[in-house]
This record gives sequence, structure tokens and C-alpha cells, in this order.
Amino acid sequence: MWRVTWSSVAPALLTRTLGLAGIDGPQGEARNKAKIDVLKFLALNDQIPTEAEIASASNPELFQEAFLEKVDAMAKQYQLLQAMTWFFGTGTGYLADLTLNENWEWNSEFYDLLELGMPYEEAYPQWVKNIEARTGEDFNAMQF
Repeated sequence: MWRVTWSSVAPALLTRTLGLAGIDGPQGEARNKAKIDVLKFLALNDQIPTEAEIASASNPELFQEAFLEKVDAMAKQYQLLQAMTWFFGTGTGYLADLTLNENWEWNSEFYDLLELGMPYEEAYPQWVKNIEARTGEDFNAMQF
């Protein structure tokens, strides 16, 4: 209820300004969305720490906390970019990798299997097996 009232009553200029200050209204949806976008960007660029990196840290809990603080700081910068381009530009700016990255394109090999009449439930495991056989490595969903 509060979220609907807040988004209906507060003008966009106020909500974006408050969002930049870290006051994101109910539930902090804008900051959470920015964090998700940052995590997607990091994953696309292989910048997410692996389990081995986390485990080899002297204090894994502090390592994870530092990583999440880094993501939060990047999300604040991303929100600032979006607010500035929205206010001074013609629209809201977005990270190009989240819309134009080749990893987001449809995989033609997978869709060829679907077009042959194979159901999705069978086509996906077959596609994964084909990739693993071709590359000789475990399947990486972010790569394909």
C-alpha cells in the first residue's frame, strides 16, 4: 500500500533525487534493480569472484562483505548515471553490455533444435551436451 501511494504521489524528480541520496522510498526497489544490473554486468565480464577465490581469502566473510559493498557503490554510481542522463539528456542511460552484449543474443544452435520440433525440455539438455562436447569444458550459461 505504501509503495503504491509513494509512487503515485511523489514526482519523478523527487524520487530520483532521493534515490541518489540513498533514500529510495519503500523497499529500495531502484537500488535493488541497480544492484542486479551491476551483478549482471560483472557476470558478463567475468568479474564475479569464484568459490575458490572466496574460499582462499584470509577471511571469506569479510571478502564477501567487501564485494557486496563494491556492488552497492557501483549501483549508486549507476543510479547517478541514470539520473543525470534522465535529467539532462533525452532519456535514461543504461549499461550497454546489458542490452547489446553478444551473450544476450539468441543462440541459433539452441533455436535450431527447437525449430526441428524438439520440445524445450529436451532441446535445452541436448544443447548443453553439444556445447560441452564441442568445447570440452563445463557449460557456462553466461557465456552461451
